[in-house]
Amino acid sequence: MIRFKDIHIPKPCSVEYDTLPGDDIKRFCGSCEKYVYDFRGKDQAYLNAVFSATGKACGIYYADQIQASPALKTNRPFYSSFVSKLIATSLFLRIFLTSNNTKAHRTEPQTIVQQTTDSTELKTIHTGNDKAMYRVTVDIYKNDTLEESFLLENQNSIYLPDSIKPLDKIKVVVSTVRYNIPTSKNRTRSGKYMSNKTYYTTEQKKTYHFNFAGCNKIIIKIRHTKFIHIFLKKRTAIMGLVCPSDFW
Repeated sequence: MIRFKDIHIPKPCSVEYDTLPGDDIKRFCGSCEKYVYDFRGKDQAYLNAVFSATGKACGIYYADQIQASPALKTNRPFYSSFVSKLIATSLFLRIFLTSNNTKAHRTEPQTIVQQTTDSTELKTIHTGNDKAMYRVTVDIYKNDTLEESFLLENQNSIYLPDSIKPLDKIKVVVSTVRYNIPTSKNRTRSGKYMSNKTYYTTEQKKTYHFNFAGCNKIIIKIRHTKFIHIFLKKRTAIMGLVCPSDFW
C-alpha cells in the first residue's frame, strides 16, 4: 500500500491546477500533456485505487499530506548562512526599534459581492418600548447545494470546508430578523408613565453570489457595525509527477 507520506515529487509543477480543463477527479495539463489527479483531501484508499489503475500518476496534493521534497532544499555554505542571519537580525532590530513611532495599520481585503435583496415585513403587534434585538441565520450553498446552515450569534468569522474550491459558485443567504424587546414602563420628567408602543418584527433576506478566485476572504456587511468574514481554508498544494524510483 502506498502512503501519502511516501510520496516524493522531485520537480513540482507551477501550473495552476484549478484553471485546467476537467472535472473533480482529474484535469488535463497542456504543458506536460498528462492528466493530473486531484488527491487534495482524499484518503489513502483513493490514492491506491488511482495508482493501481493508472500507474505513475501525476497529481496535486496538500503539502502537509506528503513529505517535503529534498529537491526543494538547498545547502548553503556556512559563510552565506551566517551573513543571511546577520542581515535578518539587523532588519528585525531596525523594525522593532521603529515600531513604537509607527501607527498600526490593518488592511482588509476588498468586499467582492453581488447582492440581491428580498425583504418581507411581518407585522406583529406587541406592547413595549423600542429596544431592538437581531437574530441572523446564515445558509451557505456550493453550486446551489446547501453546505452549511447556522445561527450567527457572537461569532463573525466563518471557515468553509476543504471541499470548497476557489472556482466553485458560492451563494450565501443571510436572514436577519429584528425584534423589539418589551421593557418595563419608564417615567417621564413629569412623573407620568410613558405609553407603550406597537412595534414590528421585520425579516430581511439578502443573497450574495461570489467565488474565491484570487482571494481567500470575503466580507459581508450586515449592519453598520456587524460584518461576516468568510474564509476559504488555504493549504499549500504541490503538483507534479511522483518519482518512479519510489515505487517502481
